[in-house]
This record gives sequence, structure tokens and C-alpha cells, in this order.
Amino acid sequence: MRMFRLTLDKGVTNITEGFPSAEAGIDELSQAENFDLDDQHRGRLRKGRLQRLAIDSPHSLYVFKGQSWFVADGVLKRFNLDYSASDLATLSNNARLHYEPVNDELVASNGSEIGWLDSESFTPFAPSLGQFELPMPGGQYLAMSNGCLVVASGSTLYVSKPWNIEVRDSRLSEYPLDGYIRMLAAVEDGLWVSTDKHVGFLSGDGSDEWTYEERSDNVPPDGCFGSCYQREGTTLTRLVYWASD
Repeated sequence: MRMFRLTLDKGVTNITEGFPSAEAGIDELSQAENFDLDDQHRGRLRKGRLQRLAIDSPHSLYVFKGQSWFVADGVLKRFNLDYSASDLATLSNNARLHYEPVNDELVASNGSEIGWLDSESFTPFAPSLGQFELPMPGGQYLAMSNGCLVVASGSTLYVSKPWNIEVRDSRLSEYPLDGYIRMLAAVEDGLWVSTDKHVGFLSGDGSDEWTYEERSDNVPPDGCFGSCYQREGTTLTRLVYWASD
């Protein structure tokens, strides 16, 4: 076995002239497998991948409080610590599932169903209804704002009663927008929303008091958004981000 020094000063070439001596070394790489070379000619081996679970077309992976879930072929599954999967519920469709933390619990919806999700089960909303009350519908996106659950279903926002997120008031819980809603996310002082026509901001205490301000015609693709927190000193501020043209 011959040993030599590889310095990678020049990059990669597919032309080699003889075999380097141990003293001279070589500074051009002609062929390598599972190897990365950065723009400063530093090389390192790729760590590679190891398949832990073989499953077709999984989507909607979400992690919350040490638990994780995903959907495959219309079945909601828990992803276990030993890399196995357990079936929790058969859904009515294979649409993307959206998740929203509510205090220490989790709500999930796929546009048709909506319910509570934990490590053992998915429990659809089934509230007891009083006068002028209706159940909250399923939707493509969810957000919590001012103690209310906001559901984007088609082109309409539905708003729950405060601190009773399974129920809405039929008289003042619907807020129609100008097209199919492709983004919904809350910040401290309102909601960022987008349809297929406009990006806008909703401010106010509830759907009967909301003020809508159009912010942009450059809308994100459906679902191409997220939220995070920014820390400044001891203050956490919730931010929303998205991509568009």
C-alpha cells in the first residue's frame, strides 16, 4: 500500500499524471465518494444517512414536547423513539396536517377533521352547543390569537369563542377573504394572512373588530411560511416569515 499526502490546494481534476510520491504529495483530487469539498478547498467525508423507517410518501412531520407525528396514506402516525411508527387514526383524506399548540396541548387539522392530538390518540372536536353556537370547522391552517383559535377553511377565517376553542358564535365568527387562504400565522398584535391574491395584516381583538390592511401583492406559495421567536434581552417576540417572488 502506498501512502501520500493530499493537500487539495487546487480543487478537483479528472486528469492525473502518474502516481504521487510520499514526499511530493498531490494537490488535485480526481475521484472520491461521499466526499465534500468547500470553496476554500477544504475536504471532509460525508456522514451519510441510515434508513430508520421504510414508509411511502410520509408528510406533515411535527415535533412537540418530545413527541412527533406524521401522516402517510391518510393515516396519522406517531413516530416512536425506537424509530418505529404507531397508527393513531385513519383520516378522511391524505391532505397535509397543520398543527397548533394551545397552552400545553396540541390541535391538528387537515381541512376536514379537527381535534386534539396527544401521544396516544387523535380526538375530534365534539363540543356541547348552546344558543347561537356552532362547532369549529376543520381547516388548512390554524393560529391562536387573543385566546381564540382561528381556522382558515377555504377562503374564510373562523374564530372560536375566547378560551373555548371548539365552539364559535354563529353571529360573528366568520371573516371572508378575497381568495383561498395560503398563509395564516399570529404575532402579538395580530395575524398575518395571505390568499392567492394578497398578503395582509389583521389587527384588533376579534373578527367583529378586525381591521385589514393589505401589505403586498407578492404572495407566498401555499403553505410556504413559518413562525419563530426572537429574543431581545428578556423579551421574546413572535415573528412570521414566508417566501415569495
